[in-house]
Amino acid sequence: MSKTSNSALQVANSILQRSLDEKNKDKNEDALISHLKLQKLLYILHGWHLAITDEPAFEDEVEAWAYGPVVRKVYKAFKNYGDKPIGDLGGDKTRVDASKDLFNEMLSVVWEKYKGFSSFDLVNATHARGTPWDLARENDEKIIDNDVIRDHYKWLLKRFEDKIEREEVHA
Repeated sequence: MSKTSNSALQVANSILQRSLDEKNKDKNEDALISHLKLQKLLYILHGWHLAITDEPAFEDEVEAWAYGPVVRKVYKAFKNYGDKPIGDLGGDKTRVDASKDLFNEMLSVVWEKYKGFSSFDLVNATHARGTPWDLARENDEKIIDNDVIRDHYKWLLKRFEDKIEREEVHA
């Protein structure tokens, strides 16, 4: 698996920028996301990125904490928000380079698909039985292996493709 030069904090800031842009555009405070939701969106984006490109979205490890998949550096950057909406970018405030078209396209798709889900809907999805987080916790592993995340999201992608094929046959 090839490497990326993106840090998880840059990716998290890119997600947060979508949230802030939507808040400013629509004057909608509900567009802001909590730290919990940020961690889940970060993990989901990473999973889809692995499944589609065979490359990680960021270089940091995803840890299997008791409350779900967490990237420690992102946790440290935003822990002071608690369960309040995050109103600013973290760390040095850098984001993923805008010239990374595929990454930014995937970010757009993930943002549009998952932004309407509550934090707890996303918790339920990422903590479900058989997910990479669940398997890591069962095996007492501290790190969720990228290969396991990739394989899980490839499996989800295959299920989606199979569903589309069946619907086209019956259309």
